Amino acid sequence: MYASPHPEPVVIAVIGGSGVYKLDFLEGAKYYDIDTPFGTPSAPICVAKVCNVFCAFLPRHGVHHQLNPSEVNYRANICALKQLGVRYIIAINAAGSLDADYTPGDLVVCNQLVDRTVARKSTFFENGIVAHVDFAYPMSRTLNTLTTAALKDCFEDEAAEGTGKFKIHSSGTIVTMEGPLFSTKAESLLNKQLGGHLIGMTTSTEAKLAREAEIAYVTVAMVTDMDAWSDAPHVDTKQVLKTVAANAEKAQRYPPLIIRALAENLFDDPAHHALANAVMTEPEGISQEVRQRLQPILGKKYPKYAPKA
Repeated sequence: MYASPHPEPVVIAVIGGSGVYKLDFLEGAKYYDIDTPFGTPSAPICVAKVCNVFCAFLPRHGVHHQLNPSEVNYRANICALKQLGVRYIIAINAAGSLDADYTPGDLVVCNQLVDRTVARKSTFFENGIVAHVDFAYPMSRTLNTLTTAALKDCFEDEAAEGTGKFKIHSSGTIVTMEGPLFSTKAESLLNKQLGGHLIGMTTSTEAKLAREAEIAYVTVAMVTDMDAWSDAPHVDTKQVLKTVAANAEKAQRYPPLIIRALAENLFDDPAHHALANAVMTEPEGISQEVRQRLQPILGKKYPKYAPKA
């Protein structure tokens, strides 16, 4: 039930955000429509071999950007990747800046997040089963290190100190808001007070579900604007789209370097064991319907929660 359609495990996935709807380096790709207990993913999932490992690509908002941030079926997206065998996710996000040091065009390897969404399904564990998963460090620290090194290697000249061009930040806290409207100035100032360096509309939901699916996760946020907190011209769609186009060109260049680094070091991450002691519901209290629903997340690795024969 809910088996992978690909004959071999697909270990790495890239999720594309605004402006990143395909990856040109994925040659000879196959596309899969994957059924999950949580519905249909945003788009058929592209699978190709890169650096001798199978990789998947999924455009978060659909191939034509037809899904707003609150309409994305994050559970189906993450579950479909889990069914393929994904253990590492590289997420590409567009984000506004809440900090004068993070400017449009910069790349940020986020290490923390604040979730301010209210209208989304951000857990697999509900309606008959409860799990409390450790989420103190929402991004994989090893994957963050590999990603930062790959970005610096890729953009050694363009991002050099003192060039006046974009910067690469090895850390940053991203606040996730509901959207799809941009922030008011008051909201933007509040998000700064929360300690945010960036503001986006997707990261927290996706990262939470990736952790529950025991997938190591990293976010590369591409800064598009200065949000609404400053007296500088504030965020608008025209400005964002212009910067998104420039950022999308960058997004075709750095994922292969991250994938190559991963292919050489398919490390074991704490995220890969996130459910080991997280499920609170006793197995005898879990119904067959719940077991079937969570089979892709729990069933193979934790047989006591698998569907009964």
